[in-house]
Amino acid sequence: MEHDRPAAAAARPGLPGHRRHVIQLLRSGHVVGTGLRERRRRHRDLVDLLGTPDAPAQPSRALQRQDGLRVLDHPTPTAYCLPGQQQRIVLSAGVLDRLGPQEIGAVLAHERAHLGARHDLVLELFTVLHRAVTTPTPRWALARAPH
Repeated sequence: MEHDRPAAAAARPGLPGHRRHVIQLLRSGHVVGTGLRERRRRHRDLVDLLGTPDAPAQPSRALQRQDGLRVLDHPTPTAYCLPGQQQRIVLSAGVLDRLGPQEIGAVLAHERAHLGARHDLVLELFTVLHRAVTTPTPRWALARAPH
C-alpha cells in the first residue's frame, strides 16, 4: 500500500507547498462571495424601491403575474437579471416601448434561462480564482494558518 501514500499526501491541503494556495482560495472565496451578495442585495433593494412590479403604461400578457419582475421608468432599452435567493428580472420602459409581446416574452425567457442555469455561479468561480491568483495573501493570514 506504499504506492497510495503520495496520492493521499498530495490530496491534503495542509502540506507546506499548498498552504498558501489554499489560504488564497479560501480568502478569495470569502471576500468575493460576501461582496457580491452584499452588492446584489443593495441593487435588489434599489430596484424594488425604484421599479414597479408590472408595466402600468401598457400591460402585456408577457408581463402578467411575473414574480420578481421589476420595470424601471427609463427610456434606454435594458434587460437583466439579479440572481440570488430573491431573484429579479429587470426591464426598462424602453424595452416595453420598443418590443412587441412575443419579443418581450423572449427577453424574459432569456433572463429566466440565465437565472435557471446559475450563470452567476460560474462567473463567481472565475472571479474567485482570478482574485486568488492576482491578490497576495497577507502575512497575518499565513501566520494564523495551521501548519
